[in-house]
Amino acid sequence: MNLSILYLLSIGFITGLSGAMIPGPLLAFTIADSIKKGSKAGFIIILGHALVEIFIIAFLFIGLGKFISYIETPVYLLGGAFLILMSFSMLKDRNKEIDIENNFTQGSFLGGVSFTLFNPGVPLWWATIGYALLLQGLNVLGSLGVALVTIGHWFADFGYYCSVSYLVAKGKKILTKRYKLVIIILAGFLLILGIHFLTKALVRIL
Repeated sequence: MNLSILYLLSIGFITGLSGAMIPGPLLAFTIADSIKKGSKAGFIIILGHALVEIFIIAFLFIGLGKFISYIETPVYLLGGAFLILMSFSMLKDRNKEIDIENNFTQGSFLGGVSFTLFNPGVPLWWATIGYALLLQGLNVLGSLGVALVTIGHWFADFGYYCSVSYLVAKGKKILTKRYKLVIIILAGFLLILGIHFLTKALVRIL
Protein backbone atom coordinates (compact mmCIF):
# COMPACT_ATOMS: atom_id res chain seq x y z
CA MET A 1 0.00 0.00 0.00
CA ASN A 2 2.73 2.48 1.03
CA LEU A 3 4.81 1.60 -2.04
CA SER A 4 1.74 2.00 -4.25
CA ILE A 5 1.09 5.46 -2.80
CA LEU A 6 4.72 6.48 -3.38
CA TYR A 7 4.65 5.03 -6.90
CA LEU A 8 1.50 6.91 -7.94
CA LEU A 9 2.66 10.19 -6.41
CA SER A 10 6.01 9.75 -8.17
CA ILE A 11 4.63 9.09 -11.65
CA GLY A 12 2.23 12.02 -11.25
CA PHE A 13 5.06 14.28 -10.10
CA ILE A 14 7.68 13.27 -12.68
CA THR A 15 5.37 13.44 -15.70
CA GLY A 16 3.85 16.65 -14.35
CA LEU A 17 7.28 18.23 -13.94
CA SER A 18 8.35 17.19 -17.43
CA GLY A 19 5.24 18.89 -18.80
CA ALA A 20 5.54 21.99 -16.60
CA MET A 21 9.14 22.60 -17.68
CA ILE A 22 8.23 22.83 -21.38
CA PRO A 23 8.06 26.58 -22.16
CA GLY A 24 4.52 27.67 -22.95
CA PRO A 25 2.04 30.54 -22.60
CA LEU A 26 1.43 29.87 -18.89
CA LEU A 27 5.15 30.19 -18.15
CA ALA A 28 5.37 33.43 -20.15
CA PHE A 29 2.39 34.85 -18.23
CA THR A 30 3.89 33.73 -14.88
CA ILE A 31 7.18 35.52 -15.61
CA ALA A 32 5.45 38.73 -16.72
CA ASP A 33 3.02 38.69 -13.79
CA SER A 34 5.73 37.94 -11.23
CA ILE A 35 7.78 40.94 -12.38
CA LYS A 36 4.78 43.16 -11.66
CA LYS A 37 3.31 41.45 -8.57
CA GLY A 38 6.07 39.48 -6.88
CA SER A 39 6.48 35.87 -5.80
CA LYS A 40 2.85 35.38 -4.70
CA ALA A 41 1.70 35.57 -8.31
CA GLY A 42 2.92 32.07 -9.22
CA PHE A 43 0.86 30.35 -6.52
CA ILE A 44 -2.33 32.20 -7.47
CA ILE A 45 -1.77 31.53 -11.18
CA ILE A 46 -1.42 27.78 -10.59
CA LEU A 47 -4.59 27.76 -8.47
CA GLY A 48 -6.40 28.94 -11.60
CA HIS A 49 -4.55 26.36 -13.69
CA ALA A 50 -5.50 23.56 -11.26
CA LEU A 51 -9.17 24.58 -11.31
CA VAL A 52 -9.31 24.08 -15.08
CA GLU A 53 -7.57 20.70 -14.72
CA ILE A 54 -10.20 19.54 -12.20
CA PHE A 55 -12.89 20.11 -14.83
CA ILE A 56 -10.79 18.40 -17.53
CA ILE A 57 -10.31 15.32 -15.31
CA ALA A 58 -14.04 15.23 -14.52
CA PHE A 59 -14.74 15.62 -18.26
CA LEU A 60 -12.56 12.58 -19.02
CA PHE A 61 -14.10 10.39 -16.34
CA ILE A 62 -17.70 10.95 -17.39
CA GLY A 63 -16.74 9.42 -20.70
CA LEU A 64 -16.42 12.51 -22.85
CA GLY A 65 -12.69 12.18 -23.49
CA LYS A 66 -13.36 10.50 -26.85
CA PHE A 67 -14.95 13.73 -28.11
CA ILE A 68 -11.77 15.77 -27.60
CA SER A 69 -10.61 14.94 -31.12
CA TYR A 70 -13.78 16.58 -32.47
CA ILE A 71 -13.14 19.87 -30.68
CA GLU A 72 -9.38 19.89 -31.32
CA THR A 73 -9.61 22.27 -34.30
CA PRO A 74 -11.86 24.86 -32.53
CA VAL A 75 -9.56 24.72 -29.48
CA TYR A 76 -6.50 25.43 -31.65
CA LEU A 77 -8.41 28.21 -33.43
CA LEU A 78 -9.62 29.93 -30.24
CA GLY A 79 -6.33 29.30 -28.44
CA GLY A 80 -4.30 30.79 -31.27
CA ALA A 81 -6.53 33.86 -31.47
CA PHE A 82 -6.37 34.33 -27.68
CA LEU A 83 -2.56 34.12 -27.59
CA ILE A 84 -2.20 36.61 -30.45
CA LEU A 85 -4.56 39.07 -28.70
CA MET A 86 -2.64 38.62 -25.43
CA SER A 87 0.68 39.27 -27.16
CA PHE A 88 -0.62 42.59 -28.55
CA SER A 89 -2.09 43.46 -25.15
CA MET A 90 1.30 42.86 -23.48
CA LEU A 91 3.06 45.02 -26.07
CA LYS A 92 0.47 47.77 -25.60
CA ASP A 93 0.98 47.75 -21.80
CA ARG A 94 4.78 47.53 -21.85
CA ASN A 95 5.21 51.26 -21.15
CA LYS A 96 2.98 51.25 -18.07
CA GLU A 97 4.57 52.19 -14.76
CA ILE A 98 5.56 49.24 -12.59
CA ASP A 99 4.98 49.38 -8.86
CA ILE A 100 7.78 47.21 -7.48
CA GLU A 101 6.14 46.99 -4.06
CA ASN A 102 2.79 45.83 -5.46
CA ASN A 103 2.04 42.22 -4.48
CA PHE A 104 -1.66 42.43 -5.27
CA THR A 105 -2.65 39.33 -7.22
CA GLN A 106 -5.79 40.58 -8.96
CA GLY A 107 -5.89 39.04 -12.41
CA SER A 108 -3.36 36.31 -11.62
CA PHE A 109 -6.04 33.69 -10.90
CA LEU A 110 -8.02 34.54 -14.04
CA GLY A 111 -4.77 34.55 -15.99
CA GLY A 112 -4.04 31.04 -14.75
CA VAL A 113 -7.51 29.94 -15.86
CA SER A 114 -7.32 31.69 -19.24
CA PHE A 115 -3.82 30.62 -20.24
CA THR A 116 -4.71 27.03 -19.35
CA LEU A 117 -8.15 27.04 -20.96
CA PHE A 118 -6.92 28.50 -24.26
CA ASN A 119 -3.80 26.35 -24.49
CA PRO A 120 -4.72 23.39 -26.74
CA GLY A 121 -1.83 21.39 -25.31
CA VAL A 122 -3.44 21.10 -21.87
CA PRO A 123 -6.65 19.18 -22.72
CA LEU A 124 -4.73 17.14 -25.31
CA TRP A 125 -2.08 16.23 -22.70
CA TRP A 126 -4.77 15.12 -20.25
CA ALA A 127 -6.64 13.18 -22.95
CA THR A 128 -3.50 11.18 -23.77
CA ILE A 129 -0.64 11.02 -21.24
CA GLY A 130 -2.69 12.31 -18.32
CA TYR A 131 -5.59 9.94 -18.93
CA ALA A 132 -3.23 6.96 -19.12
CA LEU A 133 -1.73 7.97 -15.76
CA LEU A 134 -5.17 8.40 -14.20
CA LEU A 135 -6.20 4.94 -15.42
CA GLN A 136 -3.01 3.54 -13.91
CA GLY A 137 -3.95 5.14 -10.61
CA LEU A 138 -7.47 3.73 -10.89
CA ASN A 139 -6.15 0.22 -11.55
CA VAL A 140 -3.74 0.33 -8.61
CA LEU A 141 -5.76 2.00 -5.84
CA GLY A 142 -9.12 2.94 -7.33
CA SER A 143 -10.37 6.48 -6.69
CA LEU A 144 -7.54 7.05 -4.20
CA GLY A 145 -5.06 6.20 -6.96
CA VAL A 146 -6.59 8.80 -9.28
CA ALA A 147 -6.36 11.38 -6.49
CA LEU A 148 -2.71 10.49 -5.78
CA VAL A 149 -1.65 10.82 -9.43
CA THR A 150 -3.42 14.19 -9.60
CA ILE A 151 -1.84 15.38 -6.35
CA GLY A 152 1.60 14.33 -7.60
CA HIS A 153 0.97 16.27 -10.80
CA TRP A 154 -0.07 19.37 -8.83
CA PHE A 155 2.99 19.12 -6.57
CA ALA A 156 5.06 19.43 -9.75
CA ASP A 157 3.02 22.35 -11.10
CA PHE A 158 2.99 24.31 -7.84
CA GLY A 159 6.63 23.53 -7.08
CA TYR A 160 7.92 24.56 -10.49
CA TYR A 161 5.82 27.67 -11.07
CA CYS A 162 6.19 28.95 -7.51
CA SER A 163 9.96 28.52 -7.89
CA VAL A 164 9.93 30.43 -11.19
CA SER A 165 7.80 33.17 -9.62
CA TYR A 166 10.13 33.40 -6.60
CA LEU A 167 13.29 33.59 -8.73
CA VAL A 168 11.76 36.21 -11.02
CA ALA A 169 10.63 38.26 -8.01
CA LYS A 170 14.11 38.00 -6.43
CA GLY A 171 15.65 39.34 -9.60
CA LYS A 172 12.89 41.89 -10.06
CA LYS A 173 15.12 44.94 -9.62
CA ILE A 174 17.30 43.73 -12.47
CA LEU A 175 14.35 42.58 -14.57
CA THR A 176 12.41 45.79 -13.95
CA LYS A 177 15.20 47.78 -15.60
CA ARG A 178 14.82 45.53 -18.62
CA TYR A 179 11.06 45.13 -18.24
CA LYS A 180 10.20 46.42 -21.73
CA LEU A 181 12.67 44.03 -23.35
CA VAL A 182 11.39 41.08 -21.27
CA ILE A 183 7.78 41.89 -22.20
CA ILE A 184 8.67 42.23 -25.90
CA ILE A 185 10.39 38.81 -25.83
CA LEU A 186 7.48 37.15 -23.98
CA ALA A 187 4.89 38.82 -26.22
CA GLY A 188 6.86 37.66 -29.27
CA PHE A 189 6.85 34.11 -27.91
CA LEU A 190 3.05 34.20 -27.40
CA LEU A 191 2.58 35.67 -30.89
CA ILE A 192 4.63 32.90 -32.54
CA LEU A 193 2.81 30.22 -30.53
CA GLY A 194 -0.56 31.77 -31.39
CA ILE A 195 0.28 31.82 -35.11
CA HIS A 196 1.43 28.19 -34.83
CA PHE A 197 -1.90 27.17 -33.25
CA LEU A 198 -3.92 29.12 -35.84
CA THR A 199 -1.93 27.53 -38.66
CA LYS A 200 -2.62 24.04 -37.28
CA ALA A 201 -6.35 24.85 -37.09
CA LEU A 202 -6.47 26.27 -40.62
CA VAL A 203 -4.59 23.28 -42.06
CA ARG A 204 -7.21 20.99 -40.48
CA ILE A 205 -10.07 23.11 -41.83
CA LEU A 206 -8.66 23.42 -45.35
